[in-house]
Amino acid sequence: MRKLFATMAVMTAIAHLGIPVLEACGAKFLVSTRSAHSQRVQRATRPANILVYQHNDDAEGVEFMTKLQEWLKGVGHRVTVVPSEGALREAATTRDFNVVMMQLDEARRLRTDVESWSPDAAILPMAAFLTLL
Repeated sequence: MRKLFATMAVMTAIAHLGIPVLEACGAKFLVSTRSAHSQRVQRATRPANILVYQHNDDAEGVEFMTKLQEWLKGVGHRVTVVPSEGALREAATTRDFNVVMMQLDEARRLRTDVESWSPDAAILPMAAFLTLL
């Protein structure tokens, strides 16, 4: 029985010596694939109409909002960025939005107003700006 286990261990070790070549071949196909399914996964199946309230004009906030807008549009969503509370009110009352994004403090302060302006929209508060990958 010990000889059988020893033989199997040696065979397993020898078999593992050839695996990196096979993994490289398989990995190459996984990385380079551009199948229809892969392309569909990168797009939203149900694109949302998103309203983003950019409450300040500092450089970091503007850069984050630009990247956020590009990323959301890149996956298929429709994004509108508004720079002021008046523009937020006008956009929310004139068009239908699925999601309204704003900073946490602004979401707390404007919650009842946004719910009355756009009753079908979900409010998505952002606690902090994070860098996008």
